[in-house]
Amino acid sequence: NAAAVIRILKKMEYKEIKTINFSEIGADVPLFVQNQDSLVRGIGDITIKQLFPKYYFLLIKPKQNCSTKEMYNQVDINKIRFDSNYDIDEITEFDRGNDFEFIADSKYSEISTLLKFMRGFPDVIFSRLTGSGSCIYSAFETKDSAEKALLIFKERFPNDWSLVVENNFH
Repeated sequence: NAAAVIRILKKMEYKEIKTINFSEIGADVPLFVQNQDSLVRGIGDITIKQLFPKYYFLLIKPKQNCSTKEMYNQVDINKIRFDSNYDIDEITEFDRGNDFEFIADSKYSEISTLLKFMRGFPDVIFSRLTGSGSCIYSAFETKDSAEKALLIFKERFPNDWSLVVENNFH
């Protein structure tokens, strides 16, 4: 919501908008203000513009909600598995994903079960938790693979919200 308001203010040429640090409003605000493919680092204060390949995503929303405040309060900076050798401007097989996944995986059995299930699809590229949770997304190269996964997911978890979407509307 904040990013949408900021984009409107930019279009209206609101002068003070240039003095605002968007990451102080929220970690995802800079990404949504830019509104383009990007890798995000830190707490949203570093965004690297990058064109991603065409992917199809299976999005799911578990019944379990994750409080952003509670999730951040559980972050132990000493346990974050960060290796600057792999912190490059692209996603590779060395990408370790979202640090909040480790917290959600141990704290919420529903999210742990769903992440394992989503990662089990034969054609899945990767599955991740969104931000501090609780939505989960899985990437597929083809729409057919994503839609097949959706059918299997709905059969196994009929009460969870789910949807297939695509990126890159360039």
